[in-house]
Amino acid sequence: MTFAAIFLLAGTLFAATINVSNNPHIPGQNYTLQGAIDSAATGDTILVAGSGVSYGTATINKKLTIYGAGYDPRKDVSVPSTIGDIFLANGASNTVIAGFIINQVTYNTGNIANNI
Repeated sequence: MTFAAIFLLAGTLFAATINVSNNPHIPGQNYTLQGAIDSAATGDTILVAGSGVSYGTATINKKLTIYGAGYDPRKDVSVPSTIGDIFLANGASNTVIAGFIINQVTYNTGNIANNI
């Protein structure tokens, strides 16, 4: 039991934070949201900078935490993080997405949520 608890704790200790920006004035490790999702490991956090340009469509197939520029309610966000469409595939259970303007979310069950 102790070994399992240490193993699970170690998995959360090594989760990475990945920065994404398609704004040339704000540096990021990735230019596209999909590129960041593809390079992330299960449990990682992705921080997405505000931009006047949408981050497009993304498919999420692992548990991630993804925060857009509107996540922090204490800040006045003049440029939001916008995503066109998100598809939550198998493996994306318990994913957290906050701080975005999202056009549509499609779940692996076929259910659709619009204008989130």
